[in-house]
Amino acid sequence: MTSTAVSADFHSTFQADKRATPPSLTDITTRLHALRAGLNENLAFLPAYDRRSCELQQLKELESKLSQLRSKDKPKSRFAFSAGKSKAAPVKAEGEAPTPGSSASAPSAPTPKQSTLPVSANAATAAGPVHVISNLSSQLVRAPSDVEGGYTITLESLSSCIIDLRPPPQTSGTSGRNATPPSTAQATSIHAKSLRRCVLLVPVMEGSAIMEGLEDCLVILGAQQFRIHSSRSTTILLHVPSTPIIEHCSALAFGPYPLFLQQPEYTSKHHDVQDFDWVREGKSPNWAVLDPSNEAFAERDAEAISGLGDGDGDAS
Repeated sequence: MTSTAVSADFHSTFQADKRATPPSLTDITTRLHALRAGLNENLAFLPAYDRRSCELQQLKELESKLSQLRSKDKPKSRFAFSAGKSKAAPVKAEGEAPTPGSSASAPSAPTPKQSTLPVSANAATAAGPVHVISNLSSQLVRAPSDVEGGYTITLESLSSCIIDLRPPPQTSGTSGRNATPPSTAQATSIHAKSLRRCVLLVPVMEGSAIMEGLEDCLVILGAQQFRIHSSRSTTILLHVPSTPIIEHCSALAFGPYPLFLQQPEYTSKHHDVQDFDWVREGKSPNWAVLDPSNEAFAERDAEAISGLGDGDGDAS
């Protein structure tokens, strides 16, 4: 529900932070992630016009500035991970695209070798530290293991990856002193861009999820708000208390959050999708609700994928 006071206050703060963005590459990157995290946390209070203006126009302007600076001066990124560090041979993914009711092509590739990835540098924001994972292919990507409390995560330019953002499980040693306590890290919001043939598994979050440029993916997540732009041929198993929003999308299939994962107490509106591109009467042709048979098939796939790599711990 839109709040005029909150919307006006956020608009003033957003514009002030945008004008204050310094020209340094590192500072622009940090401020840009902070702006996006702030926008994600305030989506529920903003009118549709302000949401689209901030996200699709003004943040794009800052991203363009960042891209121009990177093309002139390409230092070692504080946030990006290099796929070249992995010693594992690349895993070939099958190129067959799934239908909206099927998630078979994403997990059908040979089981990828788990990647032990360093956590990127933090950007201090009101939503917690920001972690960025980018430019990886055929990897099993885990949630950061050396983080405490809430954090925001950004995923960009990933292909044929399984991304499991559930907190790392408690491990036991030969004695109680060697046991690893359960992690307190928890993703609070997520922004994903340019994912191809990926499986994304996210526990229920307290914040929002923004997706852009997804193709042939299986997305399993719970969030307070969910928006997806410029995406196609993707199955989404979702638990969300507010209306999911899609824009410039096609062949999306929505189903309920899998029962084998922890269920929130609130009622989900995953089946009540709003398409910003569809202003006519009747249902949009750009999305569909999974029928019971395809819903069961997708949940079986999700449960099988969730068990990958649970046996012997991290790869060295």
